[in-house]
Amino acid sequence: MPSVNENENMEYLRKGRTAIEATRAKVQALKECVNESVEKLNIAFETLAEEQKEAELQYFEDQLQVAGENTNQADQFCANLTGRRAEIEQLMADLQPGRNEERSNVQERSYHSTPAVPALTPLIPTYLPRLEIPKFAGRKAGWDNF
Repeated sequence: MPSVNENENMEYLRKGRTAIEATRAKVQALKECVNESVEKLNIAFETLAEEQKEAELQYFEDQLQVAGENTNQADQFCANLTGRRAEIEQLMADLQPGRNEERSNVQERSYHSTPAVPALTPLIPTYLPRLEIPKFAGRKAGWDNF
């Protein structure tokens, strides 16, 4: 039977995994918002008169570059979250009952010869990056605000 400490560790890991999944979903939703805004910006840029296009071209390219950088950051962050989730799942697998019995047998044999070591160290909190996501409705009037 798992000890109280192991149950607490397992619950802590489950909460961490759930938080990672929720964060990843939010980042994916924000990434989709960036992609939609880029599509609307492309459509609006195509509808501009030729002289307006030349005046706005650098701004347009800058906005596309920022959107691309934000998308790349979101992809990297999602990859990091996936790695963290895999680590948590490995820790949870290590805490499963079959492995607990094996580990407790080893601990009983070495109880008198080694000092007690905590089962898990707390995970280092990971802070989300702040992504500036431009919003563009697709109308010429909203061009300056975007």
